[in-house]
Amino acid sequence: MAQFRSEHDYALKLRRAITALDDGYATEQEMKDAAGVPNHVWRRYAELPEFVENRLKLRDVTYWAPAKIIRQMKEIVGAV
Repeated sequence: MAQFRSEHDYALKLRRAITALDDGYATEQEMKDAAGVPNHVWRRYAELPEFVENRLKLRDVTYWAPAKIIRQMKEIVGAV
């Protein structure tokens, strides 16, 4: 089951990719690539309620980061 989960649990892959960012951030495309989530299922997982605090849409770019980094980014751009 562990192998199956590591290949098909896209929410888990997304959580791991966010954790790996540490104090950094990534664009949505970079996050897709880092997490290994296929385009055809990306939106289904990216829009899960558990990831709301890990996203910041600024103009036409969506940034992904750990929640503490997103909060700092929102303060910088005045979106608090």
